[in-house]
Amino acid sequence: FIIPTAVLVGTVLMTLTWIAVRTQRRRSVTGAEGMVGTIALAKTDVAPRGRVFVHGEIWDAVSDEPIREGEEARIKGVSGLTLKVVPHRK
Repeated sequence: FIIPTAVLVGTVLMTLTWIAVRTQRRRSVTGAEGMVGTIALAKTDVAPRGRVFVHGEIWDAVSDEPIREGEEARIKGVSGLTLKVVPHRK
């Protein structure tokens, strides 16, 4: 009775430890860190300032390269409530 119980408890603890380690290594998907790399849709011309649509919200955006209304942009950074974007090359 003791050996099967010890094996079962050990297996459960190893599984929980593995899940915890995997979760800690995962990339953040919320906040500013979760926005970087996401594709946004330009709602206005972004040259150098404009607005983009991402995650169901409209954000202010800045870009060194002009992005026309309707084009896709990749988010490179977040500064307060302004996104730094570049044109998305497919």
